[in-house]
Amino acid sequence: MIFCIVALVFANSVYNLVFDKQGNRPVAMNRPEAQPEATQTLQSFLNLEMDCDTLKDQETTASRVRLVGPYCGTGNDNRAPAAEGIRVVKTQIVNSSNQFTATIFTDSSSGKFSTDYIPLNPGKNLIRIDFVYEDGKNTTRELTLNKS
Repeated sequence: MIFCIVALVFANSVYNLVFDKQGNRPVAMNRPEAQPEATQTLQSFLNLEMDCDTLKDQETTASRVRLVGPYCGTGNDNRAPAAEGIRVVKTQIVNSSNQFTATIFTDSSSGKFSTDYIPLNPGKNLIRIDFVYEDGKNTTRELTLNKS
């Protein structure tokens, strides 16, 4: 009895993977009109290469942004502390408009980081980037993205 139930659930899952829910056609046989929709989805993601020296306001139509860049130094010295042998203890990136905290992927050997895709609200999105180093120094950068 249990085996039959498990087999039915498995068969249903395989069926739903192969056929779409609108007309029971194989997914691979969908009309080509679906492709422009997929292109629009790809354009709603923005990969933004950051720079410690200049973080200027930017306009975008993307619904999500991924930040990539170096760890920024402290004060007027924008050199990456990782190059000086100072290790980053904590990095936090938050979009203040929707309180989304990004997941951060670090590469301590190169002194760079990247994030997952951060959702953007329509209008002004203030993104705050905080670096905390093992010597106790903190660096904060702010980036404004205006989503139209």
